[in-house]
Amino acid sequence: WTNGYLEGVHNKIKTIKRMTFTMKNFHHFRTKIIFNFL
Repeated sequence: WTNGYLEGVHNKIKTIKRMTFTMKNFHHFRTKIIFNFL
């Protein structure tokens, strides 16, 4: 078994977090993450 998929998900979330660093609303941040994985 490998944890490559989970590492990819974590990397994608960190990338979104860096792009939305100035975003003050957590709801928008969470929504952006959810829609990125759809």
